Amino acid sequence: MRSLVPTGMNEYALTASYDRDLSPVTAAILSIRQDWVKSSAGDYSAFLPQLQVTTRLSRDSAVYREYREILSVCRTSRTFTTRARSWS
Repeated sequence: MRSLVPTGMNEYALTASYDRDLSPVTAAILSIRQDWVKSSAGDYSAFLPQLQVTTRLSRDSAVYREYREILSVCRTSRTFTTRARSWS
């Protein structure tokens, strides 16, 4: 049985985030992540930004909108897929 996990994998990441109040009830958060992923299967390094806007509706509830790019792992012949965009 062949393993889908490549041997000799090295992964490093650098992350940063910044948040700012846009109004008394709305805030924005910008996060960035740089991944360096190298293995015997290849180089899958990626820059992965994320933006989130949160609006407080009451003391106990809030809504948010988020945009992000992700590095996803798949279960096919390739270990890593390309970046995918996600809205939630």
